[in-house]
Amino acid sequence: VYNLVPLFKQSLDPDVRKFINEELPQRICEEFKEDWDSSEDWRNKRAKRIKLLFGYLDDKSFPFENCANVHVPVVLERVLRLAHRVYAELFPDKDILFRALPSVQLNQERADALTLHGNWQFRKEHPDFFKQNRRGLFEFFAHGDAVMHSFRDLAGGRNRHEILSCEEIVWPYMWKTSAVDMSDIPRKTRILRKYKHELLDLQDADTYCCIDEILEKSDDGSGNGSWADGLDYVVKDVIDKWEGKDRDSSTTSAPHTFLEYHGWAKLPGQKRERPILATVEYRTGICVNLCLREYEDWKDKIRFEKQSQEISQYVAGVGQYMQAKQVEDEVHQRLLMGDVPPDEEMHLRSHLIENQIQPPVQPDHMQTDPMGNPVPPEPARMIPIEQFSHGVCIENPDGSMGIGIGLLLEPFNEAADVMTSQFVDSATLANVTTLVMHENAKIEGGDRKIIPGEVIRVRGISMDQVGNSFKQITFPPANPQLMEMVKLQLESADGVSSAPDV
Repeated sequence: VYNLVPLFKQSLDPDVRKFINEELPQRICEEFKEDWDSSEDWRNKRAKRIKLLFGYLDDKSFPFENCANVHVPVVLERVLRLAHRVYAELFPDKDILFRALPSVQLNQERADALTLHGNWQFRKEHPDFFKQNRRGLFEFFAHGDAVMHSFRDLAGGRNRHEILSCEEIVWPYMWKTSAVDMSDIPRKTRILRKYKHELLDLQDADTYCCIDEILEKSDDGSGNGSWADGLDYVVKDVIDKWEGKDRDSSTTSAPHTFLEYHGWAKLPGQKRERPILATVEYRTGICVNLCLREYEDWKDKIRFEKQSQEISQYVAGVGQYMQAKQVEDEVHQRLLMGDVPPDEEMHLRSHLIENQIQPPVQPDHMQTDPMGNPVPPEPARMIPIEQFSHGVCIENPDGSMGIGIGLLLEPFNEAADVMTSQFVDSATLANVTTLVMHENAKIEGGDRKIIPGEVIRVRGISMDQVGNSFKQITFPPANPQLMEMVKLQLESADGVSSAPDV
């Protein structure tokens, strides 16, 4: 894939240089910000669901301080069960992921070789393939969507297949989407985070350019990037807090943030928009990569090659016809001469009869220019290269995002947490003695806790008044119906996430 950025930057046309230095980077950054802001609520819902998944609940102070905040892992347990069962079905044997079957075109020996080599590639050249699929299954069941980016890592010299979170890819609002390869979405922007050594490797591989310029403009002069890119990562914030990590304090090894734009643009000198892949450094707005993401339709390429061959054969036939016609005209001219001997005349007429020529038939598809010369056939149709795959757990007939099992289980989990906490709070109140004491009664040493076998001295009242000066407040025991309701939530959740039914 040829990087057009150096060619455009070296152009003598100021409009071309303006396009690559200003217009395209500015457009990509503006469209990304629009798509990022429009999906803010979507990311907030993801963050809330992840907190519920991991039991990372907000602190509570009602109905009393240090009240129960119990988490029942309704969503997590069922999502993990589904994801692991499906993973075991997909990859029962990691040594043999697929088998090539022999056919008329592919004999058994070739099929065995393809099976052996293909499975070796997945095991050796894609070390994170299984891990990425585990991530994808978790996203698939928990949130309803799993987006995979498949691309060629030119610096690493291998193919990559990466599952992206909601804070690694954005696209504009869509009424509906149905294409698995996301080709019906006008643009997709992936957020890339590249460290200094990775950028230098990409520059050496001629994948990125202008890297030295970006490193020179780093905030601290070291060439390192920064986590402070101005974007609000609500999901990552939840995970970092749950893990106990602070990315803002990691300043000596922070990456640079890039926007990899998969969309359409009208390049300088072009009549219409074409599919492009462009990469822009978000902080500086420097475009480091621009290429066309398209390839020839193999079916239409066959048509183009066939028509080109037919036109070539027609042109060659016309040349042969003209040569034969010239010979025929010379024979006719010789016959018109009065000094032709009878034997020669008989030979010439016999030659005309035996070598009658017909002009070649022009192909139906061939067009000609005003001068009558044949015009080459229409080039093969170009097809955009799509690098993304979008899988949904449950199809949403009225939207563009999938419906996940975790999403459906959220209300069951929330209800189970609330009712279990209420049960524990009730049990706590019932198990702890609460007293109301008359203001005249004074216990030695201030407030005291009741300890078995201890003698407590009371002053200010007589012994006859002790029984009337202290009143015990009794709370009823925890209602067992609360736990029955929790059980009902679990049974309902099991029905929603039953692995065989799903």
